[in-house]
Amino acid sequence: ITALITFTRTQQIMTSPVVVARSVQFLGLLGFHTAVSQSAAISVNAKKQGEPLDVLTACLASTSSSYPFFVQIRSLLLSVSGSGSFNSVVTSIEKASFCCPAYLTLTGAGKGEGVILTKRRETTGSVNPLWLDCNNETAPQGWRGVVTNYDYWTKSPAYDDRQHVASEALDSMGQGSDLKAIVQMLQTTLSLRGNNITAGPLNPLTLFTSILSVNDTTIQTTNHLKT
Repeated sequence: ITALITFTRTQQIMTSPVVVARSVQFLGLLGFHTAVSQSAAISVNAKKQGEPLDVLTACLASTSSSYPFFVQIRSLLLSVSGSGSFNSVVTSIEKASFCCPAYLTLTGAGKGEGVILTKRRETTGSVNPLWLDCNNETAPQGWRGVVTNYDYWTKSPAYDDRQHVASEALDSMGQGSDLKAIVQMLQTTLSLRGNNITAGPLNPLTLFTSILSVNDTTIQTTNHLKT
């Protein structure tokens, strides 16, 4: 299992001759975890609740018709791509039921098109959806949304406080920050020294970092796997 999930692949879906979606995915897994289409970009994090196989176990134990979120995300994203709006993608995901809890970060090409959805197991809708407010930097999360593998409104554990570190770094940089500077910040390793968290939000276990653009349906990926 470890050998499979430590490699990534880039995939593109075409409706000849147009690329309608691209994704970067762990080798051996179906569907989308991180993807971009003509309507929206999406990144999915599973709720931290044990080992990676817990997700598969939860789905196998499900008594409903729910499917793994990475399979459903691919279907939902492609079903509205090209003809659908950002809001239609959000609505489709809100109506979906997943077999395990997950956090979904979605962005569009328009101003204010950004939301974090918290999905509970085998339920439709979402808990505390967080829409970005580009005109109010003092609003909760304001112009940027940050979520990892924990509820965004709760305090993350000290050993994995990427959300707090990234939020503080983005706030200090400001909304008009250069993309290159943001990428550099995201690729700075998080470290715990005594009781103090230092440096940036890159967890030592992070395998890759991707930058997604809805405007031109592209993905820029940096792999962090040490060889």
